[in-house]
Amino acid sequence: MVSRSWNTTGNFSCGGLLQGLSGTIQSPGYPNPYPDNSYCVWRIQLWDPARRIQLRFTDVELEGSSCSYDAIEVYDGGSPEGWHLGRVCRNDHRVFNSSGNQLTVLFHSDGSVTRRGFHAYYSSFLPFDSTVAPTTLSSTSEDYSCGGLLSSPSGDLQSPFYPRNYPNNANCVWEIQVKSNFLVTLVFTDIQMEGGRCLSDYVEIYDGPLHTSPLLGRVCSGYYGTFTSSSNLLTVRFHSNSQHTYRGFQANYYSTSADDSTTLLCLPTYMHVVVSRYFLQYHGYSAWNLTLNDPSCTPYITSNYVSFNIPYTQCGTVREGDNDTISYSNIIRGSSSGALITRNRNLHLHVNCKMLQNAWAQTMYVADDNFEVNETQYERYNVNLTFYDSSSFTRPVYDSPYYVGVNQNLYVQASLHSSDPLLQLFLDTCVASPTPYNFTRGSYAIIENGCVKDPTYAKYSSPHRHIVRFKFNAFQFIQGNSEVYLQCELVVCRAYDYSSRCYQGCVHRSKREASSDEESVIVVAGPIQRWEPGSETGGEHGSE
Repeated sequence: MVSRSWNTTGNFSCGGLLQGLSGTIQSPGYPNPYPDNSYCVWRIQLWDPARRIQLRFTDVELEGSSCSYDAIEVYDGGSPEGWHLGRVCRNDHRVFNSSGNQLTVLFHSDGSVTRRGFHAYYSSFLPFDSTVAPTTLSSTSEDYSCGGLLSSPSGDLQSPFYPRNYPNNANCVWEIQVKSNFLVTLVFTDIQMEGGRCLSDYVEIYDGPLHTSPLLGRVCSGYYGTFTSSSNLLTVRFHSNSQHTYRGFQANYYSTSADDSTTLLCLPTYMHVVVSRYFLQYHGYSAWNLTLNDPSCTPYITSNYVSFNIPYTQCGTVREGDNDTISYSNIIRGSSSGALITRNRNLHLHVNCKMLQNAWAQTMYVADDNFEVNETQYERYNVNLTFYDSSSFTRPVYDSPYYVGVNQNLYVQASLHSSDPLLQLFLDTCVASPTPYNFTRGSYAIIENGCVKDPTYAKYSSPHRHIVRFKFNAFQFIQGNSEVYLQCELVVCRAYDYSSRCYQGCVHRSKREASSDEESVIVVAGPIQRWEPGSETGGEHGSE
């Protein structure tokens, strides 16, 4: 265990758990001088136990060249108690490789002189025999993993096996989601793919979610382009066909603060809108003349800003939807600050929160020809997965690990947290694994694509549409430890939308068709551990 997984040093926070296939690490405040008496621990932990980690230092400037004052320590494994791989304090472009799927980086400084600090990036790879051609090794989807959600303020992404040849028939989707009211900038540093017209192998960049957003560009070679989102979400998709493969691509991203004249947050129960009073005054509008569709819902006004908390089901909010999105919209109306006449158009600030099964898309813009302000933000739905001690679903189990007997009934409830009563939750897939880091290799499917796989699975009626209840009998994996983790994939739909996924039930589709392109809510629960004499019990043993 890492005794300190992160630390706050003065006004800086540093360290933490990194689980992406690639990412960056840097000293607090970099490239400004790091603080005195820093102590930061980063633990890189990949979900796939077969993958290894490579750490490269791109810039290092610490106090002293003997590493006796300020230094970076690199350890093989999940804590500073692992095998010491090396100590870094100067710019020697050191590269470190882990022996497993975990690597630990510790940075410490003393109480005197500070310097610029350091910047490093890590990537993941599979330890294949180097005598075998990369295209042979990576010809099937079982040999690699790619894509995922990247949520750190900056990071890196690259094609599978980069700088070796990428695999045939790859389809990787990365969603880069930074904090609300920040933008994402993606910079390509290397591209080499098949074809010059980007018809065979290519990288696509979308301004938001993959299926519903404008395409910013498609690249495959030549000029290393830069792309910036209009919101806090950018999607990158890498595609290759079944023919030739090349080195692939490498890119990095970073986040920048968006214009703060107007901000919007789509929270679980309401939309939070903040408008700068300076922005209103500059364009000739009065803070005291702002109203919603329902004029009885008034804002909170201070000397610097005007804010609205707009419920999804009140204040004239309009609810609409189609097969892909659920939209909640309202209009903030304003008029001129003049007492008698005005030559300004009336202000129409359209506020729109769109739910895309697993994300809130937030948009705000000013209508009419006078001027326009566009903002889009994204947040994830909040779904909990909880064990209960009986089929009455009245007493949740809070023990971790949850000790159970083999073949004991396990009762599970998934709950969506939203103020909208016309949302429905559907259980698409639930798989069990002996580790929380890998739910593909060596996993066991309880229900998959809505199709029941485990004979002990049973669904229970639910008091609400946004709650799903089911049970299955406990088991243990033949190989490995006695712990079992549960990962469930759920879909959010509009109630009574009979064309949505929630009403389709069991759907037979291939593994590749159900890959990272599908939008859903994924939650993990566990560990569930086999009860043995002397262990703590988390519920009754046996079946009802």
